[in-house]
Parts: sequence; C-alpha cells; structure tokens
Amino acid sequence: MNILEVISKGPEENKTHDTRLKFNDKNFAKKAIIQMLGTESENLLFTLTEDGTLSVHQCPNLSAGSLNLVKKDTPNLTKLNVKNQCTLFSVDKTESGQIRIAVVLKRKIVLADWLGNDFVQRKEIPVSEVKLCLWCGQSICIGFKNTYQMVDVYSGVISELFQSGNIPKPFGITVIDKQVLLGKENITVFIGYDGKPTRKFGISWSEPPIAGVQAFPYVVSILQKGVEIQFMYSSLSQTIPNIVANFISVTSDGDVYLVNKAKASIHKLSPVPFSEQIESLIQKKKYPEALALCENLQESQIPERDEKIKNLKKLTAYTNFNSGQFPQAMETFIELQSDALEIIALFTGLLPDKLKFRYTFPVPIEEPKAANMLSKAKEALASFLEAKRKERKISEPTALKKNEDIQEWKDTQNPDQIVDTVLLKCYVATTNNSALNVLLSSTNFCHVKECEGILKKQQKNKELIALYRSRGLHEYALDELQRYGSDRDKELAGVRPSVEYMKNLGAEHLDLIIKHSGWVVKQQPIQGLEIFLHDRNPPLPPVKVLQHLEATSIQSELVRKSQIVVLYLEHVVQFIDPKSNEFNNKLLLSYFESVIDLKKDVKSDQYQDMRKKLVKFLRNSNYYVPQQIIPKYDFDKFGLHEERAILLSKMRNHKDALKEYVHKLQNFDEAEKYCVQHYNKDNEQESDVYLSLLEVYLTPPDKNGPKESDLREAAVKLLNTHYQEIEVTKALDIIPEHTPLSLLYPYLEKVFRETTKSRRNLQVISNLQKAETVKVKTEFFNLRSRYVKITEDTMCVVCNKRLNDAAFALYPTQGTDVPVTVHYQCYLKIPKNICPLTGEVFGDPK
Repeated sequence: MNILEVISKGPEENKTHDTRLKFNDKNFAKKAIIQMLGTESENLLFTLTEDGTLSVHQCPNLSAGSLNLVKKDTPNLTKLNVKNQCTLFSVDKTESGQIRIAVVLKRKIVLADWLGNDFVQRKEIPVSEVKLCLWCGQSICIGFKNTYQMVDVYSGVISELFQSGNIPKPFGITVIDKQVLLGKENITVFIGYDGKPTRKFGISWSEPPIAGVQAFPYVVSILQKGVEIQFMYSSLSQTIPNIVANFISVTSDGDVYLVNKAKASIHKLSPVPFSEQIESLIQKKKYPEALALCENLQESQIPERDEKIKNLKKLTAYTNFNSGQFPQAMETFIELQSDALEIIALFTGLLPDKLKFRYTFPVPIEEPKAANMLSKAKEALASFLEAKRKERKISEPTALKKNEDIQEWKDTQNPDQIVDTVLLKCYVATTNNSALNVLLSSTNFCHVKECEGILKKQQKNKELIALYRSRGLHEYALDELQRYGSDRDKELAGVRPSVEYMKNLGAEHLDLIIKHSGWVVKQQPIQGLEIFLHDRNPPLPPVKVLQHLEATSIQSELVRKSQIVVLYLEHVVQFIDPKSNEFNNKLLLSYFESVIDLKKDVKSDQYQDMRKKLVKFLRNSNYYVPQQIIPKYDFDKFGLHEERAILLSKMRNHKDALKEYVHKLQNFDEAEKYCVQHYNKDNEQESDVYLSLLEVYLTPPDKNGPKESDLREAAVKLLNTHYQEIEVTKALDIIPEHTPLSLLYPYLEKVFRETTKSRRNLQVISNLQKAETVKVKTEFFNLRSRYVKITEDTMCVVCNKRLNDAAFALYPTQGTDVPVTVHYQCYLKIPKNICPLTGEVFGDPK
C-alpha cells in the first residue's frame, strides 16, 4: 500500500506532477542556504546560510503556496546581531500569536521576540556545541552529540532527558499534542513539554533517521538508504528507496518536499486520500491500523468518520478475540455497547438452542480450543457480562414457587435471564467462587433448572442453596438443607445452615418456617429456638410460634427439658408484646411449672435459680392477671408462700399477703418491709396496711405457725415503731382486752406525746394565723381610709392632660404632698415600679 506518492518532473502523458519554475534569484544569498523556515500568517521567511548569517524576508503570497516567495527587489528586513556565528535556529508561535526565535551560536543561545519589523532580544542561555534546538512551550529542547536536555527559558532550570546513543547527530522534530520526537539510535521517543515520556513505546525505524517532519498522522524521515514513513499510532509504515535528500519540508496540506542539493533536484510526496488508505487496510485485514488512522483524522478528512470508527472497532475486537486478546476484545465490546447475546454467541453451546443460529459475524470466529485459552476467554466474557448487568435497569425478578412450571432453557429468549445464566456458567468454568457467591447473593435472573444442574454436577451445594434463595425457592432450599443436615460428610451438615437460612425468612413465610423447623428443634432445641428469636419486622406471630413450640415439646423429651417454650415466652414479653396479659400469664405459668418440676431437689442450683426468676417476675411485671393464676396451684403443697404473697399483694389483698409472710414464712422483717412498700396515707385501703399487719400478729397461729409470744412481741414492736402510721382508735379496737397495760404503756406514751405535740403545734399555728388576720384587716382599713380628690384641674403627670372622668392610677409616693395620678392607659406604658414624678423606685417591676 502506498501512503504517499512520489511525484517528480515529467511530461503530462506520464500523469506526473508538472513542475514549473516561476521565479529565480541567483543573488538571494551570498552563501548556500543550510536552513530555511516560513511562517504563513506573517508571511515571513527565515534563512540561515553557511557563513552563519540569519536573515528574515518579507514574502507576499506565502500563504497562497506560490513559488514566487522572494521578489528581486525585496531586501532583508533585518539581521540579528549575532556576528555571523549562527549555527541553527528554531522559530515558534505562542498561543497568543507572538513569534519568537531561538538562535544557536557557538557558546550560547539567544532568545528573541519578533516585534513589528525587527527582533527584540530577551535572554541569553550559556551553552556550547548545540546540535539540535526545538521550542517546547516555555522550555527549549537542546540536543548535543550524545544527549538531550530540556531548559526552562524563564527559570534556567536544566533537566536531563536521555542519551541519544550511537547516531551521527541528534534527531528531533515537533509533533502534535505538545510533544517532541527525539531520536535514540533507530528509535524515536515521544517526550512531552514537561520532559517526561508520553507513550510507553516510540517509533522504530529501519536505521537512525537523519532529518524528518510531521505530516500528520505520519512522520516522514530521511534515512541513508532512502525515505521512510511511519504512522504515529501503530506499526504501519512505508519505505521509499533510492531517494537521497539533504533537506525535508512539509506543507499544511501534508505534502512533503525533499531536496537533493548534490543533484539539484526536488521530490514531492503527496498523501494518498485517507479513505483509500483505510479501505486498503481493511482489505488486508489490518483493522487495528485502519482504526488508529481513522481515529486520528478529522471529520472533514474522512466522510462518516464516527460510523467507520465504530465498525473498525468491532472488526478489531473480533480480530483480537481470534488472536487470543480476550480482555481487549471485551473492553471494546463494552465500549460499543454491543448486544450481550451477540457476544455470548462467540462461544459454542452457551446460548439457548432457539438462539444459537440467530447471530452472524463479519469475520470468521475462531473459538479457542485449548482449555487454558478457553478459560481465559470465559473470564473475559464474564467481565463483559458484569458490565452489561450494571447497565440493566433495576428490577426484581419474579419469585418462583416449588413445582411451578418453568420454561426450558433451550426455549429461553429473555436477555436478562440468558446473561445471568451464562455468567454463572463462566464463573463455574473459571472456578471464580467469590464472584459466583456475589452473583447468587444479589438480585439475579438465573434460569433455575439450567443452573441447578450445573451446580449439582459440580457439587456446589452452598451455591445451590444461594440460587434457590435468590429466586425465592425457599422450600427447595430447606428440603436440600434437611437432606444435607443428616450427612456429616457434607459441608452443610448439621442444623446450623438450616437455622441461618430460616432466620432470614420473613413473617410471610411462617408456614414454611414451622414446617421445616421441627426437625431442627428436635435435634438441637436451643439452636432451633434462634429461628424464632431472630429480630424481624414484622415479627413472627407469637401465638402460632408458641403453639408450634409447645407441640414440639410434647413430642420430644429433649425439647421439653431444654425449656425453649419458657425462653421464647421471655423473648415475647421482653421484645414483642410486653403488655400482653396472655403472654405474661403464660410465662408466669411456665415459671411455676418449671419450679414444680424441679421441686424434687430444692437444694439444686437449677431449682434456686428458677425460683429467683419466678419471684423477680412476680414482683416486676404488672401485666399478668393474679386472679387467674392463684386458683391453678396448691401453694401450700409446693411451699410457694412468698409467690402467693406477691400475687395477693398485686390484688391489693394486703391482709392475706401479710398472713403468708407472718404465719407461713414466719418472716416478720419481710412483713414489715411489705408494709413500708405499700403504705400510702392518702389511699384509704393502703393507709391501714400497718393495721392489717397488727391484726395478723394478733390472730392466733395454727399448729405449724409461729409462737404466740413471738407474735405478741412483734405486735408490740410494730406499735412502738409505727405508731404514727396506725390510727390509735382502730388499734385499740383490735387489741385483746386481756392485754397487760404494761405492754402497751410505751406505745400509749408515744401516742399521747405525739398527740400533745400536735395539739401544741396546731395552737401555735392558729395563733399565728389570727395575728396575720388582724394585721391584714388593719392594713385594709388604712388603705380604705386613703382618698384622692380629682378636680377639673387634676393633670396626668405623664401626658400632662386632664384626668377628667377617665380611669386613673395613683402612685404610693411619700415624697410629695401632691398625689401622683396618671391615666391608666399612660400607666400601662411606663415602668410600674418607678414614680414618673419623683423617680422613686418601689415594689416589684412586674
């Protein structure tokens, strides 16, 4: 393929370019020109001759491409003051349009700006033996015999780049995107204006280039053996032998001119139309090269550029797939947003039978045969499918039911279902277990029957359970878990997997939970209970759960002994329905039953702990119904006197409760504590609780009760200690007549003393109240005796207007004989505790 055509002088019939000489000036320069550069917009021509003279010429019509660049009568506009020492130069046009030049002398570089018709020198950089000089933004790139440097023209900071290697002289040209191309032996390296490489790879030449230009998107260089053309973005190249040139230049149209000084000849290289270049590359199946060329051209240079790029990318991706570059191919398919089913069709046997012949490809597809390559291909396919899943609009797949008729895989046409199913197959084929678990633990559309067979074949039991869970087939999952649970060789052996599964089922699956939790509870009651204690919103209906646990307890002695019914009721009362009379009653009855069952060994820790739990619940709970509990048990038979006492206290039956403490438990201290807790002088029933205790003390005991003398002594002590809480008249009514007065003397003495003290205090209070009444009456009469006379001349001291018959306020001021009166409305607008006339402060400002 010819990228550039060689055009030289020749007759018209040979269809070569007809070149005519339009102007010749033998006196243009005294010495031979060794470097020449023009600027189109300013129509300037810079020339450097062998004697080191740098000149600038005004060149009309330069932008028109005319060969008549320098007229005979056009003089040199200026010469830089470099004393014929210039060895080379570099011209640059900044983004602001400023023309600047770097002139290389023997021992320095002179930097200057073009202003109007002359140069203004800006700076000198001391440096010697420079062989190459290129502008790079605010820096200049300098080439020496064996190395390159980047010099900041403002700060003077020098950065070493790299060694040039074994080449006659340094090579460098400026290319697009603020880069320079520097030679290192037979390789040219792309360097940014910051001095850092911009690409991992450079351009390889058949031999070190001597000189070159950028004819975008190509670089054309002069070599010893001819001319070589390299594409800047791939290995695409062309060699034109037998052209010897000393000088090379390029036009804005991409035409390259080569000058052979010895033969006094000029060659012109013109680019073949880009559309033809691309078509030629496509025919040769060089899709990556055609794509790179197309991507680096403008829309104006090639019609339908975007569509061509898209097609070339697709062709390149298929080529990469055939060559084993699977990740690169899939990345391109992702970029092109390719149809997922079309890409799956690249692999034999992955699409359902109904779709396998739907897709055709522009190139023959070569599916990898080697197992390792096929595995890599499926890894790349999995990455592609993961990306397609992320593009999917979020939606929940329909939950399936056991025995539901599911469409066969071979007939499936649902893209989401195909993508997820094939993705699962890829994960299994590449043993990517972590990704497989992520897929199955998230929302997916996997075809259950197809995936089920694959997972069972690979014995991926955990993943199979995850598949069932993700598709709502919980009964399938629980059936399998029960089967695995009895096989100790399986990774899902035991009840724990089933427990964890059912813990994550909501209340809507209650029937399923009850059906499949039975075997778990019977084998491991405590672990099975976790299923029902797990926090859910809404919680499982406690009535049905309790019925299930009670039925299971009846069926299994192990379950009954594990007390899971009690544990569940505790959970309900604490977290689900704390105020329920039904569940509080049930829990209390369960505690009683447990205590009665353990009564055989009252000294055991288990019995003592359960008894403490029962008493604590009786004291702290306010939501059981004691009237429903008391008739159910013979408390005397089981020695549950304290429990009966607490129940009676909840019923406000204090006398019977105190009988339990005094006559059954013979615990007088506890009986007194009971009175302290329940006494309330403002409540008629509870204000007599101490009187009730006195009455219990004075009641004759039964044969197993306390001694009568002890009761009498406790009664006297109660009277002496709590005489203030016991109404004396009621106490005397119940004290037996034969009671010796000597026993009651301390009590009666305290009562009389307290009564006398109370009467004395009441008398003092009465006298104080009488004195206060007299004082108030006196002050009232004094205030009533005061008066103020309002006449037609009485003025308000605030607004200075007559009071007349308006409402007024009178200040109690002592410092003036004149009454201080103000309108009531004026009074409301001023501070109430300051006299508006005298300024006297009195009373509360409120």
